[in-house]
Amino acid sequence: MRELRNNDFILDWYKKNGIKIYGYFCDDKHILICYGQTIFTEKVNQQKLPGVLDAIHKYGSSQRYLGIKDICGNTLLSNNYDEINFFYETGVSSYFIVKSKGKVGVAKYSMNSIEVIVPAMYDSIFDAREYTWGYIVDGNVGFMNITGQKITEAIYTAHGDFNIFIDGKALTQLNRPNTCKVYIDHYGNVIDFYYEEEGGFCGNGTGYYPYGDLPDASDVYEGDYSNF
Repeated sequence: MRELRNNDFILDWYKKNGIKIYGYFCDDKHILICYGQTIFTEKVNQQKLPGVLDAIHKYGSSQRYLGIKDICGNTLLSNNYDEINFFYETGVSSYFIVKSKGKVGVAKYSMNSIEVIVPAMYDSIFDAREYTWGYIVDGNVGFMNITGQKITEAIYTAHGDFNIFIDGKALTQLNRPNTCKVYIDHYGNVIDFYYEEEGGFCGNGTGYYPYGDLPDASDVYEGDYSNF
């Protein structure tokens, strides 16, 4: 799914007061419109909700917050977010990073519907590969699968060379003193240790002597002839 930023589509629902188009996402079969819409609280309060829900205070929405509609103007994701960006794709679903109040989550698009599968509560979310995502909280990395289910807590260091799965394992290190680098599998189990390459001996050898000429070996015995 590609992300495009212009206003090529002029649709009837687009012309309604209070609606602003920010851009759209598309592939060969689908177009999703990223929109904002101003709805005043007074108008929301006119809508009746069933049972005790009607007693809950209702709020409007601002045009500056983003949501997603389909090409026909049906709301798939309400405009509650500061940013919406394309993130990840499988053969049947597309995933978007949604950002609200400085935190991010993930929304899943499939079968012309959108579901927020990861609430906007993390500092960052990244593709850790092999159907695994990494998430960051307070500088620590944790992992989840692409259904939004946590695999591990956020306990690993956020080092640039770590936390990417290759051939079923990822190099990690607990973000605490006196820990070593280990490989974990997709379930968070430690399956191997990381071994640093051992260096060889170093130095300048016997041919180097910083205090002038090398002394003669016999000088060691000067004044002591008992060794001869």
